[in-house]
Amino acid sequence: MRREEGTITTGSEREGRAGRRRSQESHHAILAATRELLEEVGYFRLTVEGVAARAGVGKTTVYRWWPSKSALVLEAVDAGAAVQPQPTGDIRADARAAMEAMRLDLRAPLATTLLALAGDLLQDSAGTAGPVDLFQAGREAFEKMIEGAAERGELPADIDAGLLQDIYAGTLLYRVLCRRSTEHVVDRLLGLLLDGELPRRVPETGSV
Repeated sequence: MRREEGTITTGSEREGRAGRRRSQESHHAILAATRELLEEVGYFRLTVEGVAARAGVGKTTVYRWWPSKSALVLEAVDAGAAVQPQPTGDIRADARAAMEAMRLDLRAPLATTLLALAGDLLQDSAGTAGPVDLFQAGREAFEKMIEGAAERGELPADIDAGLLQDIYAGTLLYRVLCRRSTEHVVDRLLGLLLDGELPRRVPETGSV
């Protein structure tokens, strides 16, 4: 119902808005504290108690929003992801920019965190973290970019954009895990995913 002009706001309404604002501030503080501690102590040494203390909230406040450490870290990593490059309408340039952004992101501490988190999630038989997507950050933007190219006729209309992202993200993360170079990988993935061009061997440089 629309409030008539001049109607006085009640104390309970003001308290409700203040409460929502404090909740949002606490939520952001917890995610920021989680990212800070991931950089300082790493995933395995990070604790919910430590996050709560850093954020200035009670442990019960953290568990009110996240059922487990892994669920908390998943959201913190996603919320702290770098802003995705703006699409230009050139699918090759846009896909290259998205892949290159992920290649640069997949360095310590993010890569280390994702790998540790993945191991922890495998032990989560109860599924307390819910459905998991380690590459959630940027997925929607990438899928829209691919689907836009399909609508323009640059890619097949029934292309599976989600699987394309899984292929390139998984490849980059695997190579980081194995300490293999990711140089030149983006160009070769582009050829494979957009042109169906089989990758050829190139000399390994050892750098990521």
